[in-house]
Amino acid sequence: MGLVVQFKSSDAIEASGNRSDCNIVPLSFGEQLSFGEVRQQIAQAERSCEILRQSIDAMQRSLSMLEGVIEKLGDHGARETFRHKIDAMSKLLSLRLGQLSSIDQMLLDTRRHICLP
Repeated sequence: MGLVVQFKSSDAIEASGNRSDCNIVPLSFGEQLSFGEVRQQIAQAERSCEILRQSIDAMQRSLSMLEGVIEKLGDHGARETFRHKIDAMSKLLSLRLGQLSSIDQMLLDTRRHICLP
C-alpha cells in the first residue's frame, strides 16, 4: 500500500488556523484515492503552482517599480527603511519560487511513479 498525498482545502486551513497546513500532507493508509482522483488533484496542484508563480512574478515586478519610486524620497531614513523591507520581501519571494520548483518536481515524480500521462 503506497503513500498518497492530500491537498487540504482552504476551508480546512481556515478552520485549523495553522498556515503550515497549506503544505501537502500524507493521508492515512486507510484512505485510498482512485487514479482519476489522484490525476485531478495533481492537475489542480499544477494549476495552483502556475498561478502562484505568476503572482510571485507580478509581485517581483511591482517591487522593482517600487524601488524606483523609493529612490525619489527625500528622507534618507525612510528610503533605507523601505529598501530593507523590499529586500526582505524579495528574498522571501525567491524562497517561495524555490519551494514551488520543489513542488513541481515532486508532482512530476509522482506523475511518473504512478504512470499518469
